[in-house]
Amino acid sequence: MACGSQEVEAPAAPKVTTEVTPPAPPMPKSLTLEDVDFNSYSKGLAKFTGLREGQSRGEAIDNVRLYFAPEDGNTIISTSQSTFEREDGAVLLFSAKGLPDDSVKAEEIYLIVSGAEGNQTLAAYGSRIKCHRGENTTEWTTALCP
Repeated sequence: MACGSQEVEAPAAPKVTTEVTPPAPPMPKSLTLEDVDFNSYSKGLAKFTGLREGQSRGEAIDNVRLYFAPEDGNTIISTSQSTFEREDGAVLLFSAKGLPDDSVKAEEIYLIVSGAEGNQTLAAYGSRIKCHRGENTTEWTTALCP
């Protein structure tokens, strides 16, 4: 050892970096039955579905699912369903995107079934669409697409 005093430098404290995580985006608002404007749907436009008042709930649901099913089986269609059960029946909303129709971008169909559980029948229905072409391609319409 060498004579004399030697000053030893203390090691530098490790640098601590704090990563700030941005807040998560807010959860989307859940759809409620009060959000549905049944006047923006058309029973006439829904005639292509084969629905008819008085059908059983199961028959009506099958009609909509078959209506949205691609004929050739080679097309992937994105579908969703929301169900609002009520004491006197239910409201069902079906939507589909990626339909094989080159003019229709998306379609929604609603069903209102009434009666006791297990014995419900179709009381009302309607449809609306969004078009790929035309003056407005972002809003729902009940007119056939160009």
